[in-house]
Amino acid sequence: MMQKLIVKAFSQTHRWLHRLSGGVIGGNVGAPVLLLTTTGRKSGKRRETPLLCLAQQNGWVVAATNNGSKKEPIWSKNLRAEASASVRFGREDFPVRSREASDAEVQELWPRLVEMYAGFEKFAAKAQRKIPVFVLEKA
Repeated sequence: MMQKLIVKAFSQTHRWLHRLSGGVIGGNVGAPVLLLTTTGRKSGKRRETPLLCLAQQNGWVVAATNNGSKKEPIWSKNLRAEASASVRFGREDFPVRSREASDAEVQELWPRLVEMYAGFEKFAAKAQRKIPVFVLEKA
C-alpha cells in the first residue's frame, strides 16, 4: 500500500514539473517521457500519466508495464475503450489515435523498448503477464 502511495505522489509531482518546465524537467529520465491523457472509460474524466516512450516517425510507442504490477494500468484499459487521446511531448500537445500493437509488431518493438530502458524486462518478469504495447500515432 505504501509503495502505491509513493508511486502516485511521484507521478503527480512528475506531471506537474514536466508541464511547468515544458519537459525540461522530467522529459527524460534516462529515456524520453511523454504525458498521455486518456478519458476514463467509467468516470469520463481526463487522466494524465507520465510514460517512458519510444519515439517513432509519426508518434510514439509505450508499454503497459505498470512498474511490474500483476494488474494492467488503467490508462491502457482506457485506450482500449477510447482510441483517441492526447500526448504532451516537450512543450507541444498532439492529438493521437492509439492502437494495441500486433504480436508481430511487439516482436519488433519490445527489443527496442528494452534497449531504451532495460527496466522493462524486469517489470515484465515481475508482472508475469503479457505486457501490452501501444502505438500512439499523431492524428
